[in-house]
Amino acid sequence: MTASQLQILAAGLLVAAVLWLLTVWRPAIGCALLVLGIPLTGGLSRGSVVPLLRVNEVLLLIVVTALIARALPRRHNVTFTGLDLPVLAFCLGGVVIPWAVISLQHADASLDDWRSVLAPIQYLLVYVVFSRVRFSERDLRLLLNLTMLASVIVAVVALVEVANLPGVRRTVETLFPPLSVEPVTDTSFRPTSLLGHFSAVGAFGVMNLTLALALAAGRTRDFNGIWLGIVMALNGVTVIATQTLAPIAVLPLAALLVLLHLRHVPWQVGFAPVALLAGLVALWPSVLARIQNQLAAGSPAPGVSQGRLPASLQVRVGYWQDYFLPSLLNHGPWLGTGTLIPSDVPRRLIQFVDNGYLWAGFRAGLVGVLLMVVLLATIAGVAWSLRSSGVAVHRAIGATAFASVIAFALMELTSEYLTFTSVTQEFWMLVGLAAAATAQRRRSPIRYLVLSGRGRDLRGRRLPV
Repeated sequence: MTASQLQILAAGLLVAAVLWLLTVWRPAIGCALLVLGIPLTGGLSRGSVVPLLRVNEVLLLIVVTALIARALPRRHNVTFTGLDLPVLAFCLGGVVIPWAVISLQHADASLDDWRSVLAPIQYLLVYVVFSRVRFSERDLRLLLNLTMLASVIVAVVALVEVANLPGVRRTVETLFPPLSVEPVTDTSFRPTSLLGHFSAVGAFGVMNLTLALALAAGRTRDFNGIWLGIVMALNGVTVIATQTLAPIAVLPLAALLVLLHLRHVPWQVGFAPVALLAGLVALWPSVLARIQNQLAAGSPAPGVSQGRLPASLQVRVGYWQDYFLPSLLNHGPWLGTGTLIPSDVPRRLIQFVDNGYLWAGFRAGLVGVLLMVVLLATIAGVAWSLRSSGVAVHRAIGATAFASVIAFALMELTSEYLTFTSVTQEFWMLVGLAAAATAQRRRSPIRYLVLSGRGRDLRGRRLPV
């Protein structure tokens, strides 16, 4: 190791130690680090900054270990919510089942395969962090603003890529290499921004537009209306710019669900349609070509021999019917194949399952699919229950979580969106915050009534907030 590498390593360890101590002192600082740092580094490849690890894994380890160290000398009353059991079942089942399948069958699994097996542990850790750390109103406002700030930065980089300013695309591809090769039949440019994949950028835009809309529609205090409108506008244009049809299709539905949940149409909602229309006009040739490409007819089987990867929807469905589904039914319909794609699927296709439910089947069979469906349904139920919350920001979180889970339940039919680093981190953050909001109502009903403005003294006068 050279002297310069030692200096970089020493500086990195110092920064990690400072962040660790700050998180022990103020857990909200560590959570702020996650919501801002992970989206801005999500596309960095494994080992590019820290040997053997991705940056998001390092950040999560810093925060989790600091919170454990903070909690050890203290006694806590553990409060369980209705979400805890489905989340635990989904995450632990998604690890234990494939681990057992690989071990009992003595399958030849690589290090990357074992990383895939252990991935749900990260989901569980993010959920536990955001559902168990007690945030003040100020902390929660900071977290949500940083979440939206990260989405604005991702959106700006994506739009600069689309504008093709000199050197931008090459720089982004060098620092944040794409996760996979695009289909050869798709010739239009699709920005990957800082997330490493255009589909991740599209799904990230949907979630953050939904969050900004929910905060505006929920009449939350201390969130600037112009800022929320800008967040909606930039994320809306970015969703169009990615030309990813699933996020584009579910975006209106997600917005409608938020408005239905909160029963209020804010004036900021006007930002998004204008931005979406402007994006469609500017990018219409590329969007039209993408739609035609997705709806194009073609025979999937010859495409494999010609080196063709899934491009059109018909080809993708053909691969599911001809290769992936028969392979799953033949090798592990009940408990899956341990995330390992059997050899009867062409090697060129193993990275293109492109269906979250089918991937859950390969991970843990029909049991895994059932755990996923139960999880999504439970999240939707808990998020919908926050509709009656007296705290405006909790209603907004519930609306965002409800709309997001419905959107992802649909988008998972076309890809594994909940495996993208930055997307899954924000998704589980929202789920954790929704669980924390439901727990607060049961844990501190008097404080909850004061915060919601419903608390009154014996003479009927409203208690001060």
